Amino acid sequence: MPQFDPTAFTPQLFWLAVTFSVLFFAMWRFALPRLSNIMEARQQRIDADLDKAASVKEEAGRVLAEYEQAQAEVRDQAAAVIKQAGDRMAAGSADGKLYSLNAEGAIRWAFETTAGAGQPVNGGAISSDGSRSVAGSQASQVYLLNADAANIFTFDADGPVNDVAIATAASRVAAGSANGSVYLLNSQAATVRQVSHPETSILAVAINAAGTRLAAGTADGRVFYFDGDGTMLWEVFLGGSVTSVAVSSSGSRVAASSGPTVYMLSGDGP
Repeated sequence: MPQFDPTAFTPQLFWLAVTFSVLFFAMWRFALPRLSNIMEARQQRIDADLDKAASVKEEAGRVLAEYEQAQAEVRDQAAAVIKQAGDRMAAGSADGKLYSLNAEGAIRWAFETTAGAGQPVNGGAISSDGSRSVAGSQASQVYLLNADAANIFTFDADGPVNDVAIATAASRVAAGSANGSVYLLNSQAATVRQVSHPETSILAVAINAAGTRLAAGTADGRVFYFDGDGTMLWEVFLGGSVTSVAVSSSGSRVAASSGPTVYMLSGDGP
C-alpha cells in the first residue's frame, strides 16, 4: 500500500502539513469568528433576559409595596370609621326604607322614603363621624338624614339613584343615577356639580372622608375620578361594568371591581 511505503512518507507529510494549515486557516478566519459572534450574541441575550427579570422583579416589588400601602390605608380608614362612627351602619332595602344598624345588626331606626315600599332604596351610606346618613332610591331621590333619622333634605335626581356616598359631616354627598349622571351636593342640597353621561349608567360612587376626591363606576366599564368641586381629573376604561368603587382616605388610591377582577388605581391617574 502506498501509504505504508517509506519512500512516500515525505510527500504525505508535506500534504498533511498543507491540508492542516488550510483547515486551520479556514477555521481561524471563518468558522471561529462566526462561532464567537454566536456565543457573544447568546451571552447578550442571556444578560438582557437577566436584566429584564431583575427589572420585572423590582417592578413587582414596587407594585406589592404600593398594594400593601393601599391595604394599610384602607385598614386605617376602616379603623377610623369604626372609631368615629361607633356602632352605626346604614343599609338600603327593597321595602323603600333606609335602616341604621348597630355593630350587632340590631335596627336602631328605619327611615321610610316618600315613595314607600314600591320603590327600593338602592344605596345607603353613613358619614365617618356618624352624624349623617344618605339614601338613594329607585324613585330618583336622594335623602340626607341626621343621626336620629330626621330628614335634612330631599334631592330630585334625573333618574333612579343606583348608589350614594357621603363625606364627614355631609360636607359632600355623591350620587350616581341610572341615567348617567354623577351628582356632587353640599350639606344644603345645593348642586356643586352634575356631570352627565347619558350614554351609560352610573352603578357605583365613592368619596373620601374629607370630600376632596370622588370616584364613579359606569355600566360601560369606565371609572371617573373627580376633585371636591366635581372637576374630572381622569377616566379609565376597564372593560366590563364597574359595579363597585372605593377611595382611600387620602385619595391616593382607587379600587374598582369589574367582572371577576379588582383593580387598584393611582389617584394621580392610570
